[in-house]
Amino acid sequence: MTTLQQHLLEYWRANHTQFLDTLTEDIHTHGGSSYQHMPIAELRDGLDRTVQAWQAFLEHDDTAVIMQIASVMGQRRAANQIDVRDTLYVIDALRTHILRLVDHISANMPADVQLERKIEAALHDQRKMIIGAYGDVMLEAQQLLADREQALAYQGRLIQELSTPIVPIFEGVLVLPLVGAVDSRRATQVMESALEKIVENQADVLILDITGVPMVDTGVANYLIQMARAVNLLGAQVVLVGIGAEIAQTIVQLGVELSNIVTRSNLQSGIDYALTRRGYAIQPVA
Repeated sequence: MTTLQQHLLEYWRANHTQFLDTLTEDIHTHGGSSYQHMPIAELRDGLDRTVQAWQAFLEHDDTAVIMQIASVMGQRRAANQIDVRDTLYVIDALRTHILRLVDHISANMPADVQLERKIEAALHDQRKMIIGAYGDVMLEAQQLLADREQALAYQGRLIQELSTPIVPIFEGVLVLPLVGAVDSRRATQVMESALEKIVENQADVLILDITGVPMVDTGVANYLIQMARAVNLLGAQVVLVGIGAEIAQTIVQLGVELSNIVTRSNLQSGIDYALTRRGYAIQPVA
């Protein structure tokens, strides 16, 4: 330890309380809104640990404690979404007040370039540690966000599958029960799922049950026609079942042409049609 470093350490410890009070007031006043709203006793206690770590560094030439404190401070303040510039002001203020001590002690002593470099290097490492901690917290937050988005996407796919269950009931025959309102987004999802299942199961009949659809307007009718055309392009056929009296009347009033779509009154009739189309029939057991 150089003579100037020894004198600095002794003087700093002898005037610890005054130095800490001055540093605390500086940061509380000029360190940004987060420090201005922090209880001054809490701020002082945190700075006290930092100042003691610096004094230990001058005595033992070990920055481990300083870096640990800087890392924890950066992580906590980043997690609380405090502007990194406010946090880095602590290092700027610390530098100002430490160099004032050095100037005061070295007024009647030879300059100690090595000590000044050592102090500047430690301050620089503190800044890097805080910035690195902010970066780590940001990366962690981004990963959590990505995981959440992935989970939401999975849930969306699951809800889509549950809302459009396509059930194979016989070789080459699929049943798709629609329940609830049908808008453009859901209609697109239903069509995509239906076409994928037709290809996957090599089906030639898709029974579309709209018993659970509360209302059929022009839009819904057009979706049904588009689906029937798309299914036909795959060599399969749509059988529309579950048309109630009110929906039938609405379709007639709208002037929607469903002549290219096979219709049956209920699901049982639709299944009978599909099996007959494949050369099978449901018969009672003798």
